[in-house]
Amino acid sequence: MLLFYYKRDLVRGDNVECPACKSSHCSYTSSVNYITFMILPIFPISHWHCYSCLNCLKVIKTQPDSIEHYPRVSKIRVFNKFIGIPIAIVIFFMVQVYNQSLERVQQQFRLHPQKNDVLFINNFKITAEPRQVLYPYRIAKITKVDVEDQTLSFALSNLRYKNMSRVKRDFVVQRYLFNSYFDEKELKVPIKTMFDEEKVIKINRPFEPLDVENLHGDVEFDKSFEEVPRIK
Repeated sequence: MLLFYYKRDLVRGDNVECPACKSSHCSYTSSVNYITFMILPIFPISHWHCYSCLNCLKVIKTQPDSIEHYPRVSKIRVFNKFIGIPIAIVIFFMVQVYNQSLERVQQQFRLHPQKNDVLFINNFKITAEPRQVLYPYRIAKITKVDVEDQTLSFALSNLRYKNMSRVKRDFVVQRYLFNSYFDEKELKVPIKTMFDEEKVIKINRPFEPLDVENLHGDVEFDKSFEEVPRIK
């Protein structure tokens, strides 16, 4: 319940003498009060007029016969306070739909692994090598899928990671496009290993796998070293 609290929105008008301290630093004020959840307004509960004094810091509720001195509260102003709720709901719904779609895609990748699929794995749980305990997280690339034997082979990346955040970063920027990052030695595991999310954390399928190193080698420069001007 501490997340729900009462909040007052004051709209100041003309100056007037404070009824409490007789200070001139007081103004006619219209007040809209509402309930909020954390920082999000939920619904308005009252609208009334008061004196708001900057000297004694009192807010004195009043019921005047005429409200011509008090500022009018625009409906748009009140509406803007609560427009964040439907926007937050829509964003939350879109995030949930997006996450569910990613989960469905991941499930399809696990059901039907293909050559060149890139895996984010916990190598220590797969191979149980004691020397891997400090750097368990690796990137792997599937090199062969044997449907008859229900096995698949993959090559491990030479890069080792101590925490998940670093390997996620390299996984996102697609460092696996460089073939030299992978060992020539291959490991063979059962296809059912793909369904163990502790061993195979995430799968990515490059639809158009590129050999980045070959692309780098094909780049030709128009200028040679002799054509570069030298500073005397």
